[in-house]
Amino acid sequence: MKINLKISFLFLLLIGAFCANGQLCYQKGYVVTLEKDTICGLIKDRGEIGNAKMCQFKVDRKGKSINYSPSEIKSYCFINGKHYRSLEVMHKEKYQTAFAEVLLEGKVNLYHFWRESDMCYFIEKEDGKIVGLLSEFYTLEEPSDSWNVPSKFYDFNVEIYKDTLESVFKDCKEMKKKISEVDYETKPLMQVTKDYLNCTCKQDACIRYEKNLNLAKPTIGFFTGVQLSRIDFLSSNIQSNILTSTPVGVFVNAPMPMLNERLSFQAEFIYNRLNYNQGFINLPWIYTDINISSTKLGVPLSLRYKLSGKKLSPSIGVGKEFALIINSAVNTVPVENGLLDYEKEYRQRGFFLHNFQKEGWFFDLGIDYSVTPKFSIYSNLRVESYLNLIIEEQNYSNYKYSIAEQKNRLNSPHSNIYRTNTATLFLGIRF
Repeated sequence: MKINLKISFLFLLLIGAFCANGQLCYQKGYVVTLEKDTICGLIKDRGEIGNAKMCQFKVDRKGKSINYSPSEIKSYCFINGKHYRSLEVMHKEKYQTAFAEVLLEGKVNLYHFWRESDMCYFIEKEDGKIVGLLSEFYTLEEPSDSWNVPSKFYDFNVEIYKDTLESVFKDCKEMKKKISEVDYETKPLMQVTKDYLNCTCKQDACIRYEKNLNLAKPTIGFFTGVQLSRIDFLSSNIQSNILTSTPVGVFVNAPMPMLNERLSFQAEFIYNRLNYNQGFINLPWIYTDINISSTKLGVPLSLRYKLSGKKLSPSIGVGKEFALIINSAVNTVPVENGLLDYEKEYRQRGFFLHNFQKEGWFFDLGIDYSVTPKFSIYSNLRVESYLNLIIEEQNYSNYKYSIAEQKNRLNSPHSNIYRTNTATLFLGIRF
């Protein structure tokens, strides 16, 4: 089996360039002009940072990109995704027009502008008046009675936003206790706004849109799979036959909405036992076989991009695996005839693998099937390539790979470095 990662990484670079040019990152959406006209098309998801600055819009895939500033349109929206509204916000001690994200839309609207910490939430009622929720940081000075003793300064937060909420939601007396307990964060403010609507709104469609907070939550999962591996010794033609193994592992996936709603970082832990006892080909005449066995504890780290889909969601990823190699053993089986006794003894000596593999870059293609909003089954195909180093002593002081490579040159007809190419099909669940 010949696995050439160069082709895979070239494919990934092409996808990266495609996304950089705006094709992959564009999603269906619409903009609302200042005249309240709606224009449907495609909008580029530039993450929370970029989306707050500008709306990058095109009518279709082949159309020319148009950049709308917050002063040029009223709002814009991703279909089945985020909503943004142009607002006058306080930023760096002055008012400016910016795109604030819509957290809740209906009889009462709740907005969030992430770039300002003291006043980043805004409420709009049916009369169109927009009220900012202020949480300021104050410093008070306690003067000293003595000239040689410095005055004391006290810093504390003033929860002015709660007084503002009580004023805005004063037509519902039940809200006072809930407001006194609410935190200045997205989820609690959304909940208290929904409670107010449940108290005061007796009509249908009191809430027309609500941001899905689950999309930004980390997920965990478990997986196993079937891995096909082959060894190629460097500077020689020695190759192993294909080895089949069964890795198992767990992962944590953290979305990165500040950069892109579909981008995430994933950390995994994988256990895999490798035992190359299926034989090697192109061996020199002095060997009849080579045996290599080890236990691999891997920590793959990757960036992943998830494509749109209701039930089925394809994804791509690229990353690097850091691995600890333990319980390793390497030995060669010499021929019966043609070698002197001391040569046979040397060929039968046991060796070990360096505790840390080198390289470990991989490329993924996956697909998720959503069973429920919080549970899905996924499958993932991963191709990977890494280097291992055969060393003479297990308890060696030269822990660094490059140093060990120089100090452990084996007296053998092949290099002490070999490359492992793998293709793995994973199947798992995520919560």
